[in-house]
Amino acid sequence: CKDPQWHNLDLFFEKHSRQLTPQKQLKEEAESVMEQLMTLVQYTAELYHQLHTLDKYEEGYQHKRIEEFNSRAAQRGDSLAILRAEIKGQRKQVKNLKKKSLWSRSLEEVMEKLVDIVLFLNKEIHTVFGNADDDKPSIGSLSIQQRLGPAGLSMHYANIIIQIDTIWSGGSIQFYSSQLKGYIIPKPAA
Repeated sequence: CKDPQWHNLDLFFEKHSRQLTPQKQLKEEAESVMEQLMTLVQYTAELYHQLHTLDKYEEGYQHKRIEEFNSRAAQRGDSLAILRAEIKGQRKQVKNLKKKSLWSRSLEEVMEKLVDIVLFLNKEIHTVFGNADDDKPSIGSLSIQQRLGPAGLSMHYANIIIQIDTIWSGGSIQFYSSQLKGYIIPKPAA
């Protein structure tokens, strides 16, 4: 995968293939990475909410400025000063959230964390359910009678997809995410 649209994923997978990390350590690392990503996602969602609020404040400020300029009111600067203070505070909050969210992270950093999680999940699935090609469970896996089976596994994946779809359909996050989607999802060749 030398194509830049795949963000050099081969380097991340190659790094993992050279390391022989015990399953327990992999699990701890994956849990830690998932917690970090979830925290970043929460800050990012809050950031988008605050950016929307900042846009509304700035829009309101512009309308108020035009309104006061046209009315030539005696107490002209009071409400504008209040709005300016609100905008300043909001910008400060947005700046702090940008540092704590995915906004300040490079795509490669996030992709590396996602690869860590995917590889751990793949090993966990193989450990628990065994190899899909043979009927014998792998060492340490559940017996065949205790397997989830294709239907149950499909339902589990469907539930995950529904949850992702629910998150995706959230207003402002969808707008910003759709802009990023062009960078993450490769375009079909013409």
